[in-house]
Amino acid sequence: MRVPEDIGVKMNNSMEKSRTSGKSAFGAFYRYLQGLENYSKDYADDLKCSIISEFSGGRTTSLKTIYEDYPQEYFRMMEWLKGQQTRAAYTNEGETWRRRVIAAICSYLDATGRRFDSKGKKISYAITMACRSANCKSFNKISVTALRRVYNTFGFLKKDEAALDSKGYMDATAKEWNQAVQRALESNNIKTESINN
Repeated sequence: MRVPEDIGVKMNNSMEKSRTSGKSAFGAFYRYLQGLENYSKDYADDLKCSIISEFSGGRTTSLKTIYEDYPQEYFRMMEWLKGQQTRAAYTNEGETWRRRVIAAICSYLDATGRRFDSKGKKISYAITMACRSANCKSFNKISVTALRRVYNTFGFLKKDEAALDSKGYMDATAKEWNQAVQRALESNNIKTESINN
């Protein structure tokens, strides 16, 4: 793996804050690692070690060591991993997951009785819901990991439509319906902004 030489990282306030909490920093690393295009659970440890070794100049393969002893290298590595997430969103896998998310949300909308004037409007609404669910402004920039979470959430909602109906959400107003979706998303650890449609 070749690491670009021109990745310059400034230690801004957000990086200083993440530096104070090692657990959240390690969590971010593993989220980014899982979002890599060539990630495989079988080779996750090898991939982790090779990335850390590359950025530390061969001085360590330990995440804790690079985090504590080589903070500049750690932040360069994190910035590089973030950049890889953006690229992975445009791969074929990303396109497949985007289609799955749209289908899952549209299926959920059908199951809950939401009707639209045209198929295009329903798809547009589904894309808006996906962006809000992933807390991202652009549908095409949602990472594969976030797309999987949104897909699983709406799959869960569709499977649980009987429970939603028993709670009265099928006949609810648009605001109440959006609040029900918001609660379901939050229960699946997807942090979102308020949905106000």
